[in-house]
Amino acid sequence: MTTLRNQLLFISTFTLISLTTPSYGANSHWGYHGEKGPEHWPALNAAYQQCLGKNQSPIDIRNTVSTTLPELQINYQSGSKRLTNNGYTLQADFKPGSYINVDQQRFNLLQLHIHLPSENLVRGQRFALEIHMVHASDNGELAVLGLLFKHGKPHAGLDAAFSSLPTKKGESIPLTGLSAQSLLPRNTAYYRFNGSLTTPPCTEGVRWLVFKEVGEASPEQLKALKALIPRSNARPVQPANARLIAE
Repeated sequence: MTTLRNQLLFISTFTLISLTTPSYGANSHWGYHGEKGPEHWPALNAAYQQCLGKNQSPIDIRNTVSTTLPELQINYQSGSKRLTNNGYTLQADFKPGSYINVDQQRFNLLQLHIHLPSENLVRGQRFALEIHMVHASDNGELAVLGLLFKHGKPHAGLDAAFSSLPTKKGESIPLTGLSAQSLLPRNTAYYRFNGSLTTPPCTEGVRWLVFKEVGEASPEQLKALKALIPRSNARPVQPANARLIAE
């Protein structure tokens, strides 16, 4: 018999996945262009009012404050489940077991997805690709690792993650054996700031950790991804306001 604890755990996990997984498709209530574009999000649904908040993401990372940030504690296992093409992004979902420790809390890796071009800028510079690794703690707090890529040499981790691609909107294919570790930079120094989800409902209170080291992706790799995401899926940069951006 399913215990109450297991039921609550299932409900909590389902809520987190729903919160961190954008809902796309023909019945989507928002988009990236036209009448459903980012400038219209708050008017599309009463649940999207946080898109008008003061701590929204992405941002232009500049005017940083130098401090001693703790070294990231990353424990990623090889445990992916599927790769999905939802028409707006490619998303890889992960089995339990991969996590990071931030602020003495464990944040479990739920999924990663891509943005073309990058959503976050660094001192005004936009990059060819950004990968977001979305994590959640047991009490529902969120943390996102941001990885930036520029045009350059082939990246072995990208080949491992996207060696086979679901070409049709709504299609999912099995994805086993992928370790998110293969995508991480060698130098894990990072910028940190408080922000939000970059898609509706634009939930704030998200810990953002964006790696300073910029990876490289070959023209062929970027072309393959752009073939599935022909138009930008990057939300415009949001005002930093009075936020502290630490490095």
